[in-house]
Parts: sequence; C-alpha cells; structure tokens
Amino acid sequence: MFDISEFIDKAVAKINALDERINRSTFGRVFRLDGSGHPKTVRGASFFREIRAGLTTFATMAYIVAVNATVLADSGGTCECPAGSDPGCPGDPGYASCQIGLKRDLITATAALSGLASIAFGFLTNLPVSLGPGMGLNAYFTYQVVGWHGTGEVPYKIALTAIFVEGFIFVFLALTGMRQWLVRMIPATIKTACGVGIGLFLTEIGLSYSAGIGAITGGFSTPLAIGGCPPEYLDTKGECSSHIMTNPSMWIGIFLGGIFVAFMMAFKVKSAIVIGIGIVSIMSWPRNTTFTYFPYTDAGEERFQFFKQVVAFHPIRSVLNVQEWDLQGTSGAQFALALITFLYVDIIDCTATLYSMAKFCGVVREDGDFPRSTLAYCTDAIMISIGSLFGCSPVTAFIESGAGIAEGGRTGLTAISTGICFLICLFFAPILASVPPWATGSTLVLVGCLMIRQVININWQYIGDAVPSFVTLAFMPFSYSVAYGLIAGMMVYIVLNTMIWAVVKLTGGRVTPSNWHEKEVYDWGLGARDLPGWVRYLQRNVLPTRFQTCGQKDGVELVDNDSAIHGATDIESDAGVFTFLLNNLGVQNVQFEELLTLEPDSLASLYPVYGVIFLFKYPTDTPYTSTDKPLDGTFDRDAAERLWFAAQTIQNACGTQALLSVLMNKEGEVDVGGPLREFREFTMALPQEFRGEALSNSELIRDVHNSFAKSSPFVDETQRTGGETEDAFHFIAYTPIEGTLYELDGLQPAPISHGACATEDFPTKVMEVLQRRVARYDLSEIRFNLMAMVRDRRIAAREMGDSEMLEREERKRRDWQFENALRRHNFVGFAGAVLKGVVDAKLKEGGEDAYAKWVEDAKAKTRQRLAGRKKGGGEDVEMEG
Repeated sequence: MFDISEFIDKAVAKINALDERINRSTFGRVFRLDGSGHPKTVRGASFFREIRAGLTTFATMAYIVAVNATVLADSGGTCECPAGSDPGCPGDPGYASCQIGLKRDLITATAALSGLASIAFGFLTNLPVSLGPGMGLNAYFTYQVVGWHGTGEVPYKIALTAIFVEGFIFVFLALTGMRQWLVRMIPATIKTACGVGIGLFLTEIGLSYSAGIGAITGGFSTPLAIGGCPPEYLDTKGECSSHIMTNPSMWIGIFLGGIFVAFMMAFKVKSAIVIGIGIVSIMSWPRNTTFTYFPYTDAGEERFQFFKQVVAFHPIRSVLNVQEWDLQGTSGAQFALALITFLYVDIIDCTATLYSMAKFCGVVREDGDFPRSTLAYCTDAIMISIGSLFGCSPVTAFIESGAGIAEGGRTGLTAISTGICFLICLFFAPILASVPPWATGSTLVLVGCLMIRQVININWQYIGDAVPSFVTLAFMPFSYSVAYGLIAGMMVYIVLNTMIWAVVKLTGGRVTPSNWHEKEVYDWGLGARDLPGWVRYLQRNVLPTRFQTCGQKDGVELVDNDSAIHGATDIESDAGVFTFLLNNLGVQNVQFEELLTLEPDSLASLYPVYGVIFLFKYPTDTPYTSTDKPLDGTFDRDAAERLWFAAQTIQNACGTQALLSVLMNKEGEVDVGGPLREFREFTMALPQEFRGEALSNSELIRDVHNSFAKSSPFVDETQRTGGETEDAFHFIAYTPIEGTLYELDGLQPAPISHGACATEDFPTKVMEVLQRRVARYDLSEIRFNLMAMVRDRRIAAREMGDSEMLEREERKRRDWQFENALRRHNFVGFAGAVLKGVVDAKLKEGGEDAYAKWVEDAKAKTRQRLAGRKKGGGEDVEMEG
C-alpha cells in the first residue's frame, strides 16, 4: 500500500540533500551560501530558501506590472492629441486607442526592466533586494512632472532624457562617495525612523484599493476614509457611498492572505506568504463569484481576455529609446527643470529606500555603510538610465523586498530569482499579472509589521531626536513618499536642534534642555574612513606619499585582557577585574562573585543572580564547534533574533564578550547605562557575526577592555621545545532568558538551549550543566573558574542593616581597586633601580668583600627561615642591611 508520509519524507530528504550539495558547490561559494566554505559565509542562507524568498518578493511585486503601466500611461507617453483638442484629449477615441497600445508597451517594459535590474543587482551586490520602477516615483513622474495626458510643464520625451542623465550623475555621486555620505550624514535615529516609516507606508499600500485589500480609501472631508465596499459603490470622489466593509474580496484577503498566513508564520511554515498569495489568487479567478478578479465589466473583461491568452508576448513599439536630445530653446529649460526636480527627489527616495532594505537585511555596519555599497549605488544608478530607455520612470530598490527578506532571503539569489520571474512574466504575463491586489495586500501589512519593530530603537528619550523621527515615520505614509518623509524629518531635525544648540552655546552650557545627556551623538561622516574603498586603495597604492591622508585604523584590535585576568595569583582579583570593568562601562549596582564549588546553594545564596561566566581549558585535541549538534543541549538558531548573541570574531576578547552576553540580555533587570543601551539597540539589528565585529568598533568597550591589560615590558625570548604547547582557555556565559537556560558561546554557531529554566531554578539547572561539562575532562584537570554576575552585595547589606557585611564588602572593593591598580603598572624598573642603589651602597661601604659578605648573610638567613618553616615553627626574620 502506498505510504504518502513515507513518500513525502523521502522527497524532503532528497530536496535537502540537493540543497546541501548546491550550497557546497562553486555556485554556492559565489553567493556565499551556508556550507560553501567561503570565509564570509552568510549564515542560514541556502539555495532553496533563497529561491523561495525570491518567489515571495515577486508575488508582492507582481502588481507593478499592471499598476506601473497604468500610472505611466496616464502621462500620455508618446501619444499626441489632435490639433484643436482640449488639454488631455478627454473622450478622443484615437487618443484612447493609442493609450491601450501604450499601456501594453509599458507592461512589457516594466517586466523586462524589473527582471534585468533585479538580476544585475543581485549578482553584483549579493543583496536580497529587487529593483523596479518606483511606485511613488512613477506617480511623481506622471502627475507632477509630465502631467495627466501630457498637461504638465515637461514633455514625456524630455522627462525621459532628464532621467537618463540623472542616472549617470548618480553614478558619479556613488563613485565619489557622495551617496554614501548622504546616508551617513542622516542621524541614526532618523535612519531608523525611515525603516519604520516605510513599514507604515507598506501597510497603507496594503490597505488601499490599488495594490491592497481595499480597507481604506482617500476621503474628501477627511484625509482617509474607511473602505471595504465593492468597487461599484465607490463614488466619483473615491469614497464608499454605501456597503462599507462588505466587500467579499477584502475579507478573503484578510483571513486567507493575512490571518492564515500569520498563523502559518507562527509555526514557521516555509513559504507561508507564497501559499497565502497563491490560495487567494486561485480562488479569485473563477468569474461567477462575488470576489472574482474578472467581473463582467469593461475592466474585468479586458483582464479576463488577457488572462485567457495564458502565454503571450507583446513587443515594445512606442516607448523604446524615445528620449529628446534636441534641447534648444524652451526644451533646454524644460530639461533643466525636469533634471533638478528628479535629482532632489530621487537621490533621497532611492538612497533612503536602498539603505533601509540593507538595514532590514542586517548587513549595515556600525559606520552606517554596508558591503559593496558603492557597487550597489552604481548599479541602481545605471538601471535608472536604462529604465529611461524603456520609457519608464526612475528605478529604485523596492520596499516589497522586505517580504522576501522576512521569508529568509539573505543573498543576491533572492533578487535573481525575482528577476527571473519578471522575465518569465514577459511570456506568462496573462497569468502572473492576474494576481489580484487583495491577494498581496495583507502580505504588505505583515511586512510592515516586521519593519515597524525597529521603532523601539528610535531615541525617544531626547526631544531633539524624538520629534524629527516621529515626523519622518508619520510623513512617509501620509505624503505617500519616502523622499518627502525624509525631507520633512531632516528639516525639523536641523531647525529644532540648531535652536537648542544656540541656547546652549549662548549660555555657556548653563541652560540645557531636559535629557540633554540622552541626545544622540551626531557627526557629518566626513572623515578619511568615509571615502569609497577605491579612493582609499588609490591613496595607499598609487598616489605619492605626500598626497595620502593620515587616518586611524578602521578596526583597532583589542589588547589581550584575558591573559591579564588569568595571570593573577589571587583568584579573587578575577571578580575584581570584572566588577570594575562593569563599572567603567557605566553599569550600575552589579558585581561579580567568585564561586569555589559547583553546589547550587552557593550560587542561590547570592540572589538575585543574573548569570554566570565559566572559564575552562579550550580542547585542542578534539573538535570544539559543530554546525549540527552541540555536545550538550540543542542549538536554538532562531534565538539570535530575540536575544543578544554575538559570534566571537576577536580572538582575545572572550572574557569581555561573555560578560556582555549576560549583561545585554538583562534589559529591564540591570541598569546598563545609556552608552551600552544604545550599543545593544544598534547591534540587535545586525547579524550575529557583525555584532562580534562591532565590539572592537565601540570606542567605550574597546577602551574599557584595554584599560585592564597588564603592563608587560619584557618579551619571553626563550624557545619552547617541540613538544611544548601553551594551554588555551575560554570564557562562556550561562543565563536564563525568557524561561530558557541558554549557553552563550561566541565560538558556537548559535545559542545553545539547555531546556526550560525559571529564574528561581537557575542555580540548580546551571550547576547540573556545568557538572556535565567538567565531567568530560580528565580527573587531573582542575583549572576551572566560575563567577556569578549578581546584584551589588552592598545593597543587600544596607537593606538588612548588616554593618559587618557592609564593611566587609567595602573592604573587598578597596582591595580590588588596589589590585587592579597594581595590575596596570609595572614595578620591574623600580625594583631594578632599588637593587642597583643597594648594591652601589654596599660597594662603597667596603668594596667587593662587604658586598660578598652581605650576600652570604642573606643566604644564611633565608636557609634559616626555610628550615624553621619545615619544622612547623619559627618566624620570618627581617633582612638586615
């Protein structure tokens, strides 16, 4: 009997095997897929996951094939009104016929352009971002530049010429670093607000009629009005005259395209978004339903006739390469007007959207840039010029790419897959262009939900950052433009903060606004390191030395602080080093305590306990890391998105990283201070490997870490024998997070879960895990160290009124402070000078004989003291001189 479950299991196994094989191939290495062996592997990226993400992006972008053509056709294109006609040729049958052909030309142009641009961008940048004619930009092109049916100030052909030139200007700006600088000069809080605003923008699109479920519509007496009525009940103003919220297609989109998809996402069903879009689309194709995409109307009949063709290709006849290059007379002024108009809108819209998508991917570095940014901006710019040859408005990174990223897309394969779908759409446009807007509307709302999570990273503490950020995120959906939202936010930011700065400056700092200390540090991003990579290469390798700029290293390596920590003879100094390291990082009311046993009671007595840090000998004879399964516990690969986990990329900083692994996951329990809070908020948007790199780029963490390095002026020049190897040690952290005990080890590929663990059960659970780890070593190995991060013990002493405990803890702090001071100073030179002075004094007293007698007396008294100790008696005898 045929076993369907067995068949499915075998099929899935074969697909997974093929997936892994492709990942390990040269093809996988080109795109840095997980398992390819590339030094910069993109973790979690696999061939089929990228393809699935590309299909998801295409499903959410497919509407542009019809919508972009419809909007651009409203410009009139190359259609000409007969002489003596009214502006726009209303009701002229010849003009209307020309527009039908124009629209079909633009359908082909949109599909071809989106396909070519997405493939090129994905291959050259390896980013999961798809390109296409921008929806906001096409409306700006049609209704504000060219005008409805060509009634604007700039003719269609001259506007295309301006777009062609604009693309090359953008290339120049990208090569000189100006586009990158434009992004870096935008305050970080506003850049975060851009991502949130785009999320709201997507939500608004998903709720609208043109590209969504039709839950809202533009109002006449109010900016927006509730919708949800069948299209036949929309009046001439676009509002629902009756039957509000009764449209069946809207409810199908909400429940099957939205709630059902969210339900599948909750259980991490692969391709949940694609499944939802497919179900709604197929349900909407039969004609004899109340929610059909092909109603018995003129528009519905036109769509159905196109749909019935299944396979069809329409060549571009009227808009290919129609730029007007004769710019004499009024044409020159029109060209200049169009160029300036597009430049100031497009450079902000295109640049901000591309940056926001890169940040949503998690590839934006701490300096505000992302890998291959110059190439990305140049590719985007060249596609703007190519787009004008196809008769289209400016090309931009599509915010719908966020749907593919949310589906797991991490590499350029996602964009290439989307591009191939658009090229296929050239021949299967009747099918692929028949995805109804209510099938994708709820998907856009879900993507907006994912993007708006960044709102917590906006600096709401300081009014000078909060208000401009809010204006930015609010103005984007309300103005239906990314560019206008960013312009509004920057204008408010400059005006408001200039006024505040003037008051502070004029009063000499005596008058400052509330929460002034919480303001975001801002710079213009004009340092030497902000130049494009190719410029820095020329400076280093081509230009004469006198023309090279003197800049600091981009990444400063951390001093080996771990060796300083472990080199102390007094074990309590480890806790002292870590405690003062916490204090210098700005953390309040937290300290470390040394644990000498693995008994749970010893840890429980220190309540509250935030986590423990465990030091052990790093095994060199057996594999330590594994991508499949750890030696104990299970990998929780999804946890890195919820908690702070950083891959260890700095070899000698495991102690500091283990400390931060506990600290950064205790938000709300521990006051980590403003700088670390900002660092956490920033790095949570990064992949775990970039969080590790960010440690060395944080000036605060780097300086505090290095300040505890032991001074060591002498180098050991003795040669080790061939059999001698130096033991290596490693720090890891254990802490309970959201009811689970996690092991946070930067050398492992993901956080390790050790099962459910309530806060009160942490001492028992963690000691069981540690005992199993210690048991894996030989009985002769005793070099382990365990420290607990706990609340400042002085607080408990004051609460209990225990003066003896308080005095003991204060004395401990003084001892720690003294030991740490000794650690940072070297007394070898001082001791050498003292010995030289003593020897010189003895030689002056009686020459060589007096010196020899002094040495022999010292030896005799040393032997006497040692003999007394062996007998169990005797006291130390002071050396006489």
